[in-house]
Amino acid sequence: MVVVPLTETSHETRINLSIFNGITGSWTGYAAGGALAAGAALLMGRQRRAGLAVACAGTALALLDQKDAVRACWDAIPGYLDHIERALAQLQEVVKDVADNREKLGRILEE
Repeated sequence: MVVVPLTETSHETRINLSIFNGITGSWTGYAAGGALAAGAALLMGRQRRAGLAVACAGTALALLDQKDAVRACWDAIPGYLDHIERALAQLQEVVKDVADNREKLGRILEE
């Protein structure tokens, strides 16, 4: 039985056959944009299921391309929820005050 070490590399010259060497840019961004455009075209062509599926795939690709922005939004959600909770508590106080004032006004007008 012959054992060939895996760490040894051959000395052959590798030929780079990539046709995309001269094109720079984010391929996930291009794919996301293309998928979103295709999804929009399908939706406008009244093929709702296919359009929605392709648009969802494009959105997923866009989210994969923008990991830092997604992480920043995800980390900011607790702060937004606290702000909304405080606003709702203030609104609840205002509604309670309006209800109390309505009752007082009703009692005054009945007399």
